[in-house]
Amino acid sequence: MSTRYRVSTPRTRPAAIAAIDLYADDPTDHPTVLHKAAFQLGFRPPPTGTIALRDIAGIDHAVVAAWTDRHLTLMPHGGPAVIDAILATLQQAGATELCPDPTTRYPEAADPIEAHALAALAESPSPLAVDLLLSQPARWRAMRPAAETPRDRRLRRLLHPPTIAVVGPPNVGKSSLLNTLAGRELAATCNAPGTTRDHIGATINLAGLAVRWIDCPGLRTDAPPEQAETAAARLAVQAAAGADLLVAAGDSGSCDPKSVCRAAGLREPEFTLAVRADLGPPDWPHDHAAAAKTGQGITRLVAALRETLVPEADLRSDAPWVFDPRLLDLG
Repeated sequence: MSTRYRVSTPRTRPAAIAAIDLYADDPTDHPTVLHKAAFQLGFRPPPTGTIALRDIAGIDHAVVAAWTDRHLTLMPHGGPAVIDAILATLQQAGATELCPDPTTRYPEAADPIEAHALAALAESPSPLAVDLLLSQPARWRAMRPAAETPRDRRLRRLLHPPTIAVVGPPNVGKSSLLNTLAGRELAATCNAPGTTRDHIGATINLAGLAVRWIDCPGLRTDAPPEQAETAAARLAVQAAAGADLLVAAGDSGSCDPKSVCRAAGLREPEFTLAVRADLGPPDWPHDHAAAAKTGQGITRLVAALRETLVPEADLRSDAPWVFDPRLLDLG
């Protein structure tokens, strides 16, 4: 099936409506090729020049616009999970992604650097990236970088949300902290250990930096050999191992969460957090303290985590930013 697709709306953050364009790649076999793509998604395309509401593969209802006999636009709800499911179905059917060069996508750009900056701006989920990206064309014209630096790689976290994994003993307030940071109820909280059987995650805004926050189930060195908790512990270890930032969290009544990380075979945490600080300070060393219930230390915690991942000095530097490594190859 010679069909190409392009997601024309940002896919890294939720939106009310998404736009997924489908194109017939071979002009000799349209409109059959688009009909095949539509049938793979479980719907009949509307007549050319019309729009209709269709069920898309049982995933979501979407408005479908048939612009020409070679171009359809699907407009489902804009949640990342919905978009990913539709794209997975398209890929299984043999469709391939159309990735136009930014200079083609943004003909109004003055030069390739500006075109790439506009493309990055359209996809970035972090508010801190906006002004920084808009300043890059002028900075590149003034001084073209010869190679990327550690600062460049840190700043790319503004474009690709880094992962923060929070690990520690059970029932110390990790889930309540996630709910407070997210501003909504995401994780079940209660006084019984083992409540968070699987890890729970959300994309949250840390002072302008979008991060994927993973609330791992509590790790217990004395846990009974129950299958559910054993599987949960494996998930916690797996999530923590791939995180950009590992946070060890405990409260005044728990052991040092670093010891829990060591017992699980995890790397040394980059950040140690005392949660439920309103209950009193712990007797183990920690980088920061916060309390979800009272809000104590939450603002300082957010600033400290963002500074760890994207330092203020990196943001304030006037040096050009290699926000896309391909820019170094441009003439």
